[in-house]
Amino acid sequence: MFSVKYQGADQLLVRVGSVTSPGNIGFGNGGHTNVLNIDAGNANIWSVALKVIGFGDDGGANTKGWMQWGGEITATADLSKTSDTTLANITGMSVSLQASRKYRFEVHLPCTCGASAGGVKAALAGTATWTSIIYDGWTMDGNTIAGYARATAIATAVGAATTTSTTPTIIIKGFGTVNAGGTFTTQFGQNVSNATASVAKTGATMLVFDMP
Repeated sequence: MFSVKYQGADQLLVRVGSVTSPGNIGFGNGGHTNVLNIDAGNANIWSVALKVIGFGDDGGANTKGWMQWGGEITATADLSKTSDTTLANITGMSVSLQASRKYRFEVHLPCTCGASAGGVKAALAGTATWTSIIYDGWTMDGNTIAGYARATAIATAVGAATTTSTTPTIIIKGFGTVNAGGTFTTQFGQNVSNATASVAKTGATMLVFDMP
């Protein structure tokens, strides 16, 4: 069974289901604009902000939960650095952030390099400006932390390590509040200049969570 009925007060009821056990989906304004009411208003979905979906159970009067996403991306090409300590953007590892939003982020960056040669380091950069940001970076070498640093400014290297095996991995986790929107990018470079290449590998991942 499928029926549509105007409920008044800018609300539209759509009934879907069997004659004996119908389900209701309503469209109305509730406490927000364009609220989707499901099961006679026991579940509600609406737009809270750009790229943010709110959930509730009181017709949209109050937000009880969120679904929001800043980005989920992966490196699409190796970034190889030879005799080069300059941090550079990793292809594919960039998302667009919005002004005045809060973000939590994680980076998993597998690398290769010469044993105790050029080493590795990473940073977070981009065109977005930040009211505040803090992130920690670790270079994991087997069961050992080969390098660690905390950054409170964009484009600051973390996880810098020279004495490593040939397969270290950099992990970055942090949080910040954006001032002006723009890009947010993972960068990589050698820790010390060396003719043996240090490589940020394809398949590295960057997860960005837009928080309430």
